[in-house]
Amino acid sequence: MVTIPWANEVKGNTEGFEIAPNWKAASWLELKASYSYLNLDLASKSGNLGTGMANTDEGSSPRHELVIQPSFNLPKRFELDPTYRYVSALPAQAVKSYSTMDVRVGWRFAEQMELSVVGNNLFQPQHAEFGGDPGGLLGIKRSVYARIIWTSDGK
Repeated sequence: MVTIPWANEVKGNTEGFEIAPNWKAASWLELKASYSYLNLDLASKSGNLGTGMANTDEGSSPRHELVIQPSFNLPKRFELDPTYRYVSALPAQAVKSYSTMDVRVGWRFAEQMELSVVGNNLFQPQHAEFGGDPGGLLGIKRSVYARIIWTSDGK
């Protein structure tokens, strides 16, 4: 039997905050947003010669994330839900910061039936959100799809 020791060789501090306000501005408009900030200050524990793990951990979480999401209830039972996202870079994974937008257009054509068209990651054909392990960056592609949702009231 071979025993492979594993130990956490990283020490440090983190600080950050998140704010996520919601506001029902009118019967037809709801505004949601969130912003988070994260600062990691990591180092290798004394006695460890390598600093790779601390740098990798520190550079694998975004420092800033922002989401803005208005929701519109439009006439004739239509809905419009755009969502803007910004995520700062992940230097340890060679991922650049990115902004993107998702949009949903829905129509509730019956009490329990909804038809919607959704577009995801609309600002560019693809963007990286995280690095591959092992391998290169993993790209998230733009997509568009339609869906029909039927809800039951349980009766």
